[in-house]
Amino acid sequence: MRELLKIKNLSIKFKGEMEYYIINNIDFEIKKGERIGLVGESGCGKTTVALSIMGLLPESIEISEGEISLYTEEGVTLLNNLSSTSSEWRNIRGKVISMIFQEPSSSLNPTMNIGYQIMEPLLYRSYSRKEAKRKAIEMMEKVGLPSPEEIFKRFPHELSGGMQQRVMIAISLILNPSLLIADEPTTSLDVTIQAGILKLIEDLNKEMKMAVLLITHDLGVVSEVVENMMVMYSGEIVEKGKVENLLNNPLHPYMKGLIASFPEIHKSKEKLKSMKGNVPPPWKRAEGCLFAPRCPYRMDICSKKPKWKEKEKGHYVRCWLYE
Repeated sequence: MRELLKIKNLSIKFKGEMEYYIINNIDFEIKKGERIGLVGESGCGKTTVALSIMGLLPESIEISEGEISLYTEEGVTLLNNLSSTSSEWRNIRGKVISMIFQEPSSSLNPTMNIGYQIMEPLLYRSYSRKEAKRKAIEMMEKVGLPSPEEIFKRFPHELSGGMQQRVMIAISLILNPSLLIADEPTTSLDVTIQAGILKLIEDLNKEMKMAVLLITHDLGVVSEVVENMMVMYSGEIVEKGKVENLLNNPLHPYMKGLIASFPEIHKSKEKLKSMKGNVPPPWKRAEGCLFAPRCPYRMDICSKKPKWKEKEKGHYVRCWLYE
């Protein structure tokens, strides 16, 4: 598969009275048509990575080091060199890279009907209202919204959570992007609707041949959709590889802890295991291995930063246990 997006040595920091790093020297790439997952507890920096790709970081947060490169037919674009208000971004957002934001109920505009919100990216790009409506109806059918002509006229508060999420997916896909970033796309949805949304994303990935970056803290979700995954802890990626390898043979103590805390319905009832402590705030991170304060295998050498180790083919980990 051809390279689509490449992130190299990316560091992101908060700038204010007290400066500190939120993301620290991460590297990964996404290939055309690939489905890749980014997992970790809340507060690990997953959404910050997504917003940096979209050029939507707030003014108080900046990319201090590294590169975010987008590869298209027109050539290579260094995304972190673009101004957030530039016309270049307007040609990229929605058209090349699109994003499903968390909480559709707060992302949709309550004062506009569903149809206009789906059509808006097309109208902005000089489509006639008739053509924009036709394409919007087609996309609503594609994402499984029933009676699209009727829903077209409705407002967000008149739809269920699952239907609102399908509207968000329709908006994000209306311009046929090459990369879809799905940030916690099934949060607050019940299990049945969640399964339908995940199946929809997977089907659209195959049909439209678009890449998907799925951001979640739910290992059950990531196991159903992606082919490759990365594990993030406190602003750093600590393990990456094929999803089946990471789930069946986790290497990093943090990933082992996540797996151990996941309930298994076929086993007898027993108390769930949990990791001690919490993800530290960015200004209180440890030196060396960031997971060391919570790690049951902590050693003296963990005060130094571990390097990447390829333990199996394509399965990488950053941990002193494998040195």
